[in-house]
Amino acid sequence: MDGAHGAARCSAVTGAVLFSLFAELQDFAVDLTAVVLKANMVLPGTSCGEVLAPEAVAAQTIRTFGGLVLEEVAGIAFLSGGQRPEAATANLAALLRTPAPWPLTFSFGRALVDPALTAWRGDPGRVADGQRSLANRVVCNLAALRGGYRPQHAAASLRCSLAWCTAPATRLPMAAEAKWARRNGVLLHLHRAGHSTYTRQKSHGVSFRVIAKWMRLAGVDHIHAGTVVGKLEGDPASVRGYYETLRCDKADPDPRLGLFFEQDWVSVPGVMPVASGGIHAGQMHQLLDILGEDVILQFGGGTIGHPLGIAAGATANRVALEAMVKGRNEGRDIATEGPDILRAAARHSRELDLA
Repeated sequence: MDGAHGAARCSAVTGAVLFSLFAELQDFAVDLTAVVLKANMVLPGTSCGEVLAPEAVAAQTIRTFGGLVLEEVAGIAFLSGGQRPEAATANLAALLRTPAPWPLTFSFGRALVDPALTAWRGDPGRVADGQRSLANRVVCNLAALRGGYRPQHAAASLRCSLAWCTAPATRLPMAAEAKWARRNGVLLHLHRAGHSTYTRQKSHGVSFRVIAKWMRLAGVDHIHAGTVVGKLEGDPASVRGYYETLRCDKADPDPRLGLFFEQDWVSVPGVMPVASGGIHAGQMHQLLDILGEDVILQFGGGTIGHPLGIAAGATANRVALEAMVKGRNEGRDIATEGPDILRAAARHSRELDLA
């Protein structure tokens, strides 16, 4: 989104990335029917001066993706990518009206949350304003998915959202989704879990421990639980406490981790915590020392951004992980000796050295 490039340049770069991505997926025999592609829309840079109507954005995006994104993929979830919330929704609606060989949906972050944060302003007296704003964006994007959104409908969507945000909690489908996932052998992954709000806003008044317990009771399988390092930064002891809440069968009181009472989960299944958000191979010693081994380390940019490509990025992550586990098993203090362990491993791995 940032930059003075036009839509044609965005299309060319996006096409090159998609070509490389699907070449890698085919090389590793990835089952494309299980792939949901999170991707950008084709747009001009914010300082370009070029303005495209939603229909033009949709046409150029579908044209760019056609022939590169194979029809077998399960679907495409478009990112908002820093667009204004209203523009992101209008472009999404246009995409849904444009014939495409794949199912389309959205994976918006800022385009959903920013209006709510602006309306709320951290003021306890404006909580309802923030809720209404968030509900409004959800309703508008839902209308876009269903093919019924037009910009002039935003006011009506806001009125509908007032009822939505005050609906009883029993209408929330998370537990029902978990039961469906169990019956059909599907893992229910709770992506980001609201960290875009309470990691960035320090006066939000939300405890992730409450969310962790709530989602464990709801039947979620995976949840983004913080990274300490990277984008989802936080107090190391508190984050370790979140991980214990999610993983262990019985948590004993440990005030250092924010656990002040015993919690016996009896037969309630645990949830696998996911560390994702700005992490990379160079932080492996910190990740394993703080988060332990019963964790999913999800490297996005830390893999894709490798100068030698995605496969090299994945290799660097794996070498760093194996080196750190080996060092720990040899009795080394990975928290303090981690950088030395990584440097030694990098002498035998060009991929790790470049990472």
